[in-house]
Amino acid sequence: MNKNLLLSSVSLLLAATPALADDWGITAGADYWNTDTHGRVHGQGASQPGHYDDNHRLTGHLRLEHSIPLLPNVALEVADLGSSGRFFDNDLDTVDTTFYYQVFDNGLFGIDLGANLRHYDGDINGRGYDGTKLMAYAAADAQVVGSGLSFFGDVRAADWDDDSSYDYRLGARYALSGLPVNLRAGWRESVLDLHRLDGVRVDQTIDGFFAGAEVQF
Repeated sequence: MNKNLLLSSVSLLLAATPALADDWGITAGADYWNTDTHGRVHGQGASQPGHYDDNHRLTGHLRLEHSIPLLPNVALEVADLGSSGRFFDNDLDTVDTTFYYQVFDNGLFGIDLGANLRHYDGDINGRGYDGTKLMAYAAADAQVVGSGLSFFGDVRAADWDDDSSYDYRLGARYALSGLPVNLRAGWRESVLDLHRLDGVRVDQTIDGFFAGAEVQF
């Protein structure tokens, strides 16, 4: 369902691209994420131990940036944060909707700050749960002068009531000469300690290297 949402959004934005002004930008991309998972999932009155299988995941992202004063830029990202093991199957998808401002950008170095709404949609051994959490958002990137290479990082973090989580990425990006295509790779870690998701508690860490590509319009 979340993957269909992202694909539909990409299709709509691609159809609208000719009508966008030159100072508007759209970036759409996907990453392959090779992860290790550990922790515990509590649900259905039992605690499911962390005998996790390794997972290979796909994530997708879409960003819309513009020059309209006071109106924030928008990013949408979908990810599979599910886990499975010997005694359980926890299917967990997330949709991140981020509203952010470019607070600094000199062409070589940029900083973004904003707020992120993360929606969790999960199912553990047939029992559904969901919820939406507010998170702080920050990102930065730095260009290497005279090359297509740049470095980037972003983080989403929250600590509300009994729930806390953070999700960060660090990586490098290379812009292909003559093409609106970027290749990217790096490290991502997502830590969840969520107590208030319809009686289900998720306490797990997912981390690993990722690699992917994105297209700019």
